Amino acid sequence: METEGNRGKQRETEGGGTADAISPLELGLFCLLFFAGAYFHHPVEYDNTNSRYFMLSAWVDYGRLDIEPYKTETIDVSVHDGKTYSNKSIGLPLLAAPAYWVARRLPPISRDAPLSPRSRYLTRLAAVTLPFALAGALLLRLMIRLGASPRDACLASLAYGFGTIAWIHGTLFSGHETAAAAGLASFYLSWSTAESKGRSVRRWAAAGALAALPALCDSASVALSAALAGYGFWKIRNDAGRGRARAAFAAGLCVPAAALAVYNARCFGAPWAFSYGHLAPGAFGARANAGLFGVNAPDPKALLALLVSPWRGVFFLMPVLLLGLPALIGRRLPRAEAVWIRGLVAGYFILNASYFGWHGGWTFGPRYLVPMLPFLALPVAFNARTWWFPLLFALSAAQVALAQAVMPHTPEVSWNHVVEVLLPLARYGYWSKNIGTWLGLGEPLSLIAFAAVAAAAAWKLLPRRTPASRPSPPPAWHAVFGAAALGIVGSIALLRSPGRWPAILHACKGHLLANAAYQLRSQSLLGASRYENSLSRDERRPPPPN
Repeated sequence: METEGNRGKQRETEGGGTADAISPLELGLFCLLFFAGAYFHHPVEYDNTNSRYFMLSAWVDYGRLDIEPYKTETIDVSVHDGKTYSNKSIGLPLLAAPAYWVARRLPPISRDAPLSPRSRYLTRLAAVTLPFALAGALLLRLMIRLGASPRDACLASLAYGFGTIAWIHGTLFSGHETAAAAGLASFYLSWSTAESKGRSVRRWAAAGALAALPALCDSASVALSAALAGYGFWKIRNDAGRGRARAAFAAGLCVPAAALAVYNARCFGAPWAFSYGHLAPGAFGARANAGLFGVNAPDPKALLALLVSPWRGVFFLMPVLLLGLPALIGRRLPRAEAVWIRGLVAGYFILNASYFGWHGGWTFGPRYLVPMLPFLALPVAFNARTWWFPLLFALSAAQVALAQAVMPHTPEVSWNHVVEVLLPLARYGYWSKNIGTWLGLGEPLSLIAFAAVAAAAAWKLLPRRTPASRPSPPPAWHAVFGAAALGIVGSIALLRSPGRWPAILHACKGHLLANAAYQLRSQSLLGASRYENSLSRDERRPPPPN
C-alpha cells in the first residue's frame, strides 16, 4: 500500500530535490520571499520594535545591558535598581547583534549615528527577513514530504508568504516572525529525524535549541516552545539511540534558557526574575502583572474577534487559511502531526484570548498569532487545488499587501482598517519606503514594478500541473468559503467604526501622519496631519441645536 511518506518522497523527487539537498524549487521560493521582504522598509518605528532596537544598540554601541541612553524614547521599559531596561524578549536582539555589529563597521554606515535607518535595515534583513524566507522554503519542503504535490505545496507556500501577516512581520523587528521560523524548523527537524529512524545527535540538539528559541524571541511564544519540546521528546521514542537523543535534545533546549537566565540574573537580580515582573509603574504595568503576566480566563468576545473580526480576525484578514481546515480536521495529514497541530492552533487562540492585551495594540492583524501561522498554513497544501483558492488568496493578499505598502501600525480602534485607515493615508501620500522609491520610482510605479516582478517570478516558479489526486472539500466547506468571501467584501464595503470612534480615528491618523512627516521631513504629510486633527476636533463638538 502506498503511504503518505512514500508519496512524499516521490513528490519531493518531482520537485527537484531529495530529503537533504536544496531543490531548485525551494531555492527559487526562498529568493522570491527574501525579495518580497527586502523590497519594503517601514520608516516609522513604534515602541514594540523600538524597544528591541534600543536593547540591541545598548549592547553593541554602548556595551551595557540597560537602555539608559534611550529610556525617554519608549514606554516599553522595565525598571530595577534605578536602571531602565527593555521589557522585550532578548532573543531577537541576541540573534541580530552580529549583523548589527558588522553593519556599524561598514564604511558608509560607520559614520552614522547609532541605529541609523541604514543599519536598522541591514540588521532587520539578517535577523527577520532571512528567517521569513527560510520558513517559506522549509514549509514547502515539509508539505511535499507529507504528501502534497510540488505545485500544491508551492501554492500554499506562496499563500503563507504573500497572504498572511507573516510577510508584514518579515519586515518588522518584532520578533514574531523569527519565532515562527525557529518553531517551524524545530518541528521539521524533530519530524524528519524521527522519520529517518537513524541516529543523529546533532540534529536532535539543533531541534531542541530551535524549540526553545521562540520563547526567547517572543514571550507569548512560550506555549509554542513547550509544545515543540513535548513533540520532540515524543518523537525521540523511535530513535535508535533514545538515551543520547534525549540528552542532546534537552541540552539544546537549555542553551536559550541559559542565556535568558544569565540576562535575568544580571539585570533583575535572579535567573527567574523576568522583565515583565519589573514593568514601569502605570496602568499597563498593573494590567500586565494581573493573573500570570497578564493571562487570565479566556474572553469569548476576544476569541471571536481573533477568529473572524474585520480588525483582528485570522480568517477575515487571511481567509486563504480557511482552506487548510478541512485537511486539518480530516485525514489528510499523519494522525500524530494533525493532532499536535490542532492542539497548537486551538491553544494559541485560547491563550491569546486570555491575555489582557490580546489585540496587540496598534498593528495590522493578530500579531501574537504570527508564530502559529506556518502550522495553520501547512494543511492548505492539501486543498490548494480547489477553485476557491484564487479568490481567497486574492482577498488575503490584497489586504496584507495594502498594509505592507502603506504602513502596518493601524490603530486598534478601527473596525475597518482598509477603508478607515490605509486608503486615506495612501491618498495623503503616506507610503512605506521601498527599493523602487530608492531607485527613483514614485508611487504607484514602485508598487506596480514590485507586483510585476513578484507575479512573474511566482508564475515561473510554479511546477507543472499534475492530475488531481485528492477529492475536493465536502460541500459544506464550499458554503463556508463562499460565506467568508461575501462577508469580507461586504464588511470592507459597508462596515464603519461606531459612535464617537470616527473622531478618535481622525486623531490617530493625525498622529500617524505627524510621525511620518517628522521622519520623512514631508510638509505635505504635516499638512495632512493638521487636517486630520481638525476633523477630530470638529467631530467631537456637539451637534448644533435644531
